[in-house]
Amino acid sequence: MPTSPLAVLVAALVYFVLGGLWYSPVMFAKPWMALVGTSEEAIKQKGGAAKAYLVGIVCALIIAFVLAIFVEQHPTANLFTGAQTGLMAGLGLVAMTAFTTSTFEGRPLKLFLIDAGYNVVGFILAGAILGAWR
Repeated sequence: MPTSPLAVLVAALVYFVLGGLWYSPVMFAKPWMALVGTSEEAIKQKGGAAKAYLVGIVCALIIAFVLAIFVEQHPTANLFTGAQTGLMAGLGLVAMTAFTTSTFEGRPLKLFLIDAGYNVVGFILAGAILGAWR
């Protein structure tokens, strides 16, 4: 059974909103900014927030769409199998690719964990939504 376009949209929005929370002062904004060598003021001065948000939401939509295709492959997709699919894709594909790149670039492990953690948690949530929406 094909995934509902509305489920893809909701999964994308949850993933996108998670990013806003993940990189906010409530969670990892301060350590992330320190690790990338920037500040809140510097980010505001650079401008381009609209472009970054647009890229973020478009990427979240593409991620949710592709993840929906993965979830659809499970004959009895549900919340659990959707979350499991999100975990496998997020950890096995996204995080490991990012870890390889991060290692070659000599980036701090903590920065990798913050960035990859967002993606893995986001994939799990999006997968759970897509699986449960069947």
